[in-house]
Amino acid sequence: RNKGRTMIGLLCAAMGAALVFMALAMANSISYMVFFQFNNVIHSDYTLNIRDEVDYGALYEAKRLPGITYAEPALLVPCNFKNGPYHKKGAITGLIKKPKLVTPCNIKGQQIKIPSTGLLMTKRLAKLLHLDIGDTVDFTPVKGLRQTHKVPISNIINSTFGLSVFANFKYLNHLISEESAISKIQLRGKLTPQQNKTLLSRIKKYPKLASFTEIKTDEKLMQTTFVKNMNTMVYMMIIFAAIIFLGSILNSSLISISERQMEIATFRVLGYSP
Repeated sequence: RNKGRTMIGLLCAAMGAALVFMALAMANSISYMVFFQFNNVIHSDYTLNIRDEVDYGALYEAKRLPGITYAEPALLVPCNFKNGPYHKKGAITGLIKKPKLVTPCNIKGQQIKIPSTGLLMTKRLAKLLHLDIGDTVDFTPVKGLRQTHKVPISNIINSTFGLSVFANFKYLNHLISEESAISKIQLRGKLTPQQNKTLLSRIKKYPKLASFTEIKTDEKLMQTTFVKNMNTMVYMMIIFAAIIFLGSILNSSLISISERQMEIATFRVLGYSP
C-alpha cells in the first residue's frame, strides 16, 4: 500500500542480512588465514630468535640439540621501504635457496621460489608502495650500517597473511655487508618430555637468545586471539543486525496498525458497527 515504506523496509532487511553475512565471512576468513599460515607456510616445530646476528656456528650448535632432526637459518632485517613519495615500515626475511621450514606461498597454496637476486614481495605491500615486477625500491635497515639500498622487485605474490618480503639468504647478507649472519633458526624435531626439559635448560644458557617459540603454542595463541575474539565480534554484529531487522519490521507494523485504527475510526464515524 505504501511503496516508499516497503522499499525502506526491504533496504533495512538487506542491511541486516549483509551484516550477518559479513560477520560470518570475516570469522571464516580469519580461521582459514591462521590455518593457511601454519599448514602451508610454516613447517617448523620450534623457533630460536636471536637478539643480535650470529654466524653459522649457532646453526651447527642448534642441530646438536636433543630431539632436533633438522635446522634452517633465516635472516630478518627490519627496514624502511621507500618508493618516491610512498614509504612503509617492514622487514625482509632472508631464506636459503630451497627452504623446507618456511615456504612462501601464493593464495592458492602454491610454493613460490625465492629469487636469487631482488625481492619477493606480497601484493598488498607492493600496492601500498605502488610497485610492480621489475621496479626498484629503496630500503634502509633500522640497525647496523643503515645504508640505503636500491633493489629490484623480482616477483609479487598474492598472500593471505601480512606484508611479507622475502629474499635469498646470501643475497640479503651481501646487501647489508654481512657474511652468513643469522637472526632466526627454525627447528624441526619430535621431543620426548625429557628431551624437552634438556632442550629448555640448554637454550637458557645462550647469551644472545631473545626468545624460544613452540609453533603449536603460537598456533593455539593465534586461534585464541584472532578466532575467539572474532567470534565475539560476530555475535555482537548478529545482535546489531537483529535490532535492524526488528526495528524496521516493528516500525512498519506500528505505522500500519495506526493507519488501520484511523480507517476503522473513520468507518465508525460514518455509522458502521464494529
